[in-house]
Amino acid sequence: MNKKLEEANTLGERLYILRESHQLSQDELAEKLNVSRQTISNWENDKVKLDVVKATEICRIYDISVDELLLGMASDINKSPSKKRSNIKSAIMIVALVVSFLLIIAGIICLATAKSNEASSTIIMGPSVLWSVAILIGAIGCSVILFCFFKKK
Repeated sequence: MNKKLEEANTLGERLYILRESHQLSQDELAEKLNVSRQTISNWENDKVKLDVVKATEICRIYDISVDELLLGMASDINKSPSKKRSNIKSAIMIVALVVSFLLIIAGIICLATAKSNEASSTIIMGPSVLWSVAILIGAIGCSVILFCFFKKK
C-alpha cells in the first residue's frame, strides 16, 4: 500500500492521493463516476461526505479495498483465509510426512527383526512380518494421498 495513503489523516486526503497517483484529473474521475468536478473537489476537501455507492465505485477504479479507502490501511480480511489455509496445509503436510517417514522406518525395523529371528531360510508370514508389511503399505498410502491432496489447488 502507498505510504502516503497510510499517512493521510482524512478521507479527502486519501481521495486526492489516489487520484494523483493514478494520474487522473478531477474532471476525468468525475466523468468515470458520473458526478461533477465540483463533487470530486468537495470530497477531497472534506466538505461533503462520500456515499457508499461512490466509495465502492472508487475502490473498483483504484483496485483497492474499502478499508484502504476509508481507513487508510490495507485490509487483511480477503488475504487471511488463503494465508491461513496455506499455513494449515503446510502443517498437515509436515506432520503427515513425518508420520510417513516414521512408519517406513518402523516397518523396515520390524521386517529386519522378523527376518533375523527366523531360523529357517523360508519366509514365514508371522505376525511381525505382517505388521511390517501393513506399516509400509500404510506409509506408502499416506504419501500417495498427501501427494494427491496437495497437488490440487
